[in-house]
Amino acid sequence: MPKSLEQIKGTLLLYKDFFETFERVYGRVVVASSTPKLKATASYVNLERMIRKNYHGNIKIFEKQKNEKDTELDKLK
Repeated sequence: MPKSLEQIKGTLLLYKDFFETFERVYGRVVVASSTPKLKATASYVNLERMIRKNYHGNIKIFEKQKNEKDTELDKLK
């Protein structure tokens, strides 16, 4: 599992009770080099499913830097 996905999943599991108090939780991965094919991995699929089902949010992967408005959080792409 790529380290970024492992970090997000570990944080969600470690602080599960805390994150369950929120209406939605969003995961974001920013990579410095070319975007790896994370979306094709089982790790990504399982994490995406967990965030969507348990936390009513989503996960997105960005290359370099991303400025995102709060109104854009629920959009899948």
